[in-house]
Amino acid sequence: MSKTDRTGPVSTPIPWLSTALLLAFVAFSVHAHLRTEALRREGMAALDAARDYFLAHPYLEPGPALGARLDAAFVQRARADYAQQQASAIPMPPGVIRRQQQELEERVASAIERGSALPAKQLAFAPGSTPPHTWLTYCLLHVGNAALIGNGLLLLFLGVYLERSFGRGAYAALLVWLTVAGAAGWTVAAPPSAAYGLVGSTPLLAGLAAAFAARLFDRHEEGFYFAGLLASALWL
Repeated sequence: MSKTDRTGPVSTPIPWLSTALLLAFVAFSVHAHLRTEALRREGMAALDAARDYFLAHPYLEPGPALGARLDAAFVQRARADYAQQQASAIPMPPGVIRRQQQELEERVASAIERGSALPAKQLAFAPGSTPPHTWLTYCLLHVGNAALIGNGLLLLFLGVYLERSFGRGAYAALLVWLTVAGAAGWTVAAPPSAAYGLVGSTPLLAGLAAAFAARLFDRHEEGFYFAGLLASALWL
């Protein structure tokens, strides 16, 4: 904390750690959005190619991933039409069918592989199914611009006071602890239907708001304290 002179007003400190964390939020979220769109297009193209291949060979087994994109009644009609066309033809050799089935499965696997490369799959935290690093990385991703902007502004506001109050080292440890605690809480509260697990910095900000309320309570008569609690309550 610096001063203009011994009796002058106190300058507002720069929350360096919070600023660096916000820049990481922006970088990872923007990259994730761009990467997700590209992978989604590639995955859809690969699935469409697999679907067209199956429709040309309707006697094959589509598997669950491709089958979810096919109407069961349509598949039955396609197989019936193919059986009628091949009624007087030479039966397809089993070896050819096996090779075609392998080709179809490879096409579907290619589409699934693109889905597994989605940033939400790599960085989001899903209890019991994601790598250890996701206990920390989940807070870097935000699903929309509104969440990113709102969370970022609240992080900077809380960081101005908490980083100065705790000191940079203790504040860094607090950020890590709250992030891990948010993931631990998600292991209890996670719905079974969660597609990608936990993303976003809301658990971290909820912890910072609680720390703000407790750490700076002795200054509760000052306007910034009420403003911080109100902003946290309304946003979170």
